[in-house]
Amino acid sequence: MSNDAVSNDAVSTDAVSTNASRAARGSGAHIGVAALLSLIVGWFVFDGVASLIGLPAFYAQLGVDPATVPWAALWAGVALPMVFFVTAIIVARRQPLTRFTLVLIVALAATAVVRLSLIAAATGSIVLVSQFGG
Repeated sequence: MSNDAVSNDAVSTDAVSTNASRAARGSGAHIGVAALLSLIVGWFVFDGVASLIGLPAFYAQLGVDPATVPWAALWAGVALPMVFFVTAIIVARRQPLTRFTLVLIVALAATAVVRLSLIAAATGSIVLVSQFGG
């Protein structure tokens, strides 16, 4: 075996160990970013649970029929933030850290848009029920 072959093996081994250490660092950074942004997801879930508990009580105070509570919108407000975030993590898990972070931020933005739409739907149902009877 020549010195060139031994030298090439050493270089390829170094490249593999460098790539492995980069992957290990990258995965730790990915976990850190996901953990940090999951705090925002937790806030969305907390808000969804608060609406799930509070809106039916508000309907009862208004004297509105409990059958008109928009249960689908309320449960979606609880489940969708987690679904969007986990889907974003699965889709972007092999991306570089900047792309991974960007995909998670886009998932949070989509969560905010959907959450505001659900709030508008639930609020609109209160207005409709109170004006036209329910």
